[in-house]
Amino acid sequence: MKAALHAQLLEIQQQIAALRQRYADARRVRAMASFGWCAA
Repeated sequence: MKAALHAQLLEIQQQIAALRQRYADARRVRAMASFGWCAA
């Protein structure tokens, strides 16, 4: 029971980390796009 709960927590943490990474990537792409638009 405890081990299963721990595994579930780890999985949730990994999903959150993946979402954060995707969000950071999206922000970086948007920032680069707006910067390129300003430079053009």
